[in-house]
Amino acid sequence: MGNARDRAIFTPIKIGSKIAKNRIALSPMGVNLENADGSVSQAALEYFSARARGGAGIIITGSANVSYPAGRSVPHHLRLDKAEYIPGWGRLAEEVHRYGSLLFIQLMHAGNSANPLFLNGCQPESASEMPNAAGGTCRELSNDEVKKLVSAFVTAAVYAKVAGADGVEIHGAHAYLVNGFLSPYSNHRSDEYGGSLENRARFAVEIISGIKAACGADFVCGIRLGIEETVEGGYNMDEGLKLAQMMADAGADYISASLGHTAFVDSRLVETHKHPEGARVYLALAAKKVLNIPVFTTGKLRTPDLMDSYIESGKADVLCLGRPLICDADWCSKVAAGQWEDVRPCINCLEGCIIKVAQGQALQCAVNPIVGKEYRIDEQAPAAEKKNIVVAGGGAAGMETARAAALRGHKVTLFEKAERLGGQINYAKMPPNKSRMGLIVDWYERQLTKLGVDMRLGCEADYENVKALKPDLVVMATGAVPMMDKLPSSVELVRPWDVLSGKTDLSGVKTAAVLGGGMVGCETTEYLNEHGCEVTVFEMLPMVGTGAAPLNLLDTIVYFAEKGISSKVSTTVLSVDEEGVHYRNEAEGEQCFKADIYVCAIGQSSWCPDFAGKLEAEGVRVCRAGDAVRVDKVFSAVNSGFYAGHDA
Repeated sequence: MGNARDRAIFTPIKIGSKIAKNRIALSPMGVNLENADGSVSQAALEYFSARARGGAGIIITGSANVSYPAGRSVPHHLRLDKAEYIPGWGRLAEEVHRYGSLLFIQLMHAGNSANPLFLNGCQPESASEMPNAAGGTCRELSNDEVKKLVSAFVTAAVYAKVAGADGVEIHGAHAYLVNGFLSPYSNHRSDEYGGSLENRARFAVEIISGIKAACGADFVCGIRLGIEETVEGGYNMDEGLKLAQMMADAGADYISASLGHTAFVDSRLVETHKHPEGARVYLALAAKKVLNIPVFTTGKLRTPDLMDSYIESGKADVLCLGRPLICDADWCSKVAAGQWEDVRPCINCLEGCIIKVAQGQALQCAVNPIVGKEYRIDEQAPAAEKKNIVVAGGGAAGMETARAAALRGHKVTLFEKAERLGGQINYAKMPPNKSRMGLIVDWYERQLTKLGVDMRLGCEADYENVKALKPDLVVMATGAVPMMDKLPSSVELVRPWDVLSGKTDLSGVKTAAVLGGGMVGCETTEYLNEHGCEVTVFEMLPMVGTGAAPLNLLDTIVYFAEKGISSKVSTTVLSVDEEGVHYRNEAEGEQCFKADIYVCAIGQSSWCPDFAGKLEAEGVRVCRAGDAVRVDKVFSAVNSGFYAGHDA
């Protein structure tokens, strides 16, 4: 494209009475950055304003609770149920408008998805009595309570307008309360809010029409709506499109097309590695065919060219980006400037943006360590004293150490014994659907080159070559090594790395035994299966995939079931010899399993070369980062590397 600013995604669009400068919206996601009382904190303000400053046309905040505490789903939940929260939202509106972006505040009540742990003793409430998603039972709201909740949504919208927001978005999808009323799966009421489609839609319709009446035509009211549900007993797309039309008729200024209640094995609400880009765009396209108001789409949107095609072909009007804008707040400005290669890529790991938030921690990112910390960390602040820094190891921790240190003006030399950067990421990208992992290595290579880091590839750090540089600081990011000597074996055990790198010749290999069913073992199993091997996994714990993000684990379990992969869990491997794997479990007793190859995936141990101690003894400052400190995931390695470099 001749001029990146001419992309379809950067054309303005009218939404209700407002004009968005482009078609990119920050997708509403829970952040856990607010103050404990639910007010807008400095951390939340800086997080959202950074995405506005980075060029997003619309900032849609993570959901604000309209009924505290019953509507809460996370420990720290934004609130807009009282006027006392208006000032904080006002400050945010001012910041967002400063950069020419619109501010929409998403309003929600968690309903069946409320977590009893965070309800201060209240029982979860829903359209009808039903099991709560987090345990226990939801009580059915009375007719009077339903009407009061309609008023609560309307009042929250009035507060949003007073605060200076441009509009609100009602969360009517993803099994939250409004969706609970819309769906026959969760709504078994016999009053005017249950039964027929029109009755089930009444709650949402009254909220939207009430907001439009109270706030006027110059205030936007949209709704995130499940266009279909995949759970048994839910509504199909035909009903979903009728619901969309009802919302438009009630006054909705836009529909954000997503899913309602989903089946247990459907991971499209937060698309995992296995889902293609734009996995939910078909929902927006269906809605576009029946509506004459803007339709937003969401769900694993990554590349600008494909996004342009969605706008140009009429599949969607606005693109809601969640994880891409978490990874890189400047996504829009970089793409508009023709600097796509500088956009930090999301690797779909879910560790910081989903798992940490679900655990009650603040929003974070595996590959962007300052997410949620924008208010207190300036990663480009020049160091008071420029230092000569040597980094030993070019894996995730080493690359981030070098980048963070170079950003602050330090002179950085990085040693990596392999011919390219990446370390174990170069193996992690090899299993099925994991190729995006490799994009972060490509990004680091470009960034380190631009920052002038002296990258000595194919050169292992040792005492002589490090000492010769007269470093002020040496960061040992030397990673971890497989624990191959922990299993008694008289035959060759193959390392997972050698399988995933292609070093192990799989020609003629028909059966494989993978010893260890953790994340590495499971990914190696999938790789072997895709290469025609019949694989049996041996795991001492009661299930495979321990340590994986729950949604990624679900994908693994489904994959194993679909491919017929055998997993022997709660099993102890005793030894390996010419006869095979000798193992024991309660169901089978002591048995032996013969395979063509035996892959040892029982874990790794931190590794740091001896010369580090020698340098320290000579007065050289040495620190460790990443797996050299503690074996963990990319998330920990990158964050560890950042602080090693930034605080140097």
